[in-house]
Amino acid sequence: VENDLNETKLLKYIGIKCVCFLKFDMDGDGKINQDEMKEALKSLLGEKLKKGELEEILKELDINSDGNIDFEGERLRLCRNTFF
Repeated sequence: VENDLNETKLLKYIGIKCVCFLKFDMDGDGKINQDEMKEALKSLLGEKLKKGELEEILKELDINSDGNIDFEGERLRLCRNTFF
């Protein structure tokens, strides 16, 4: 029973991540670039970030240092098929 609960929590987390990613990936290229992240954070926080905050957030989330937040292609495809 405990494994089922952990699996359910994981699936909910992945689902939330998918929906959020797809919402903020405005051009649908499978990546969230700096401009998209800026707009996403502005809409979430209701205010502009201070100078350097956006770059700091992107640096932390940009796993492969290409300047974007990526969601692996296969997972993104699964999300689109599941939620949209």
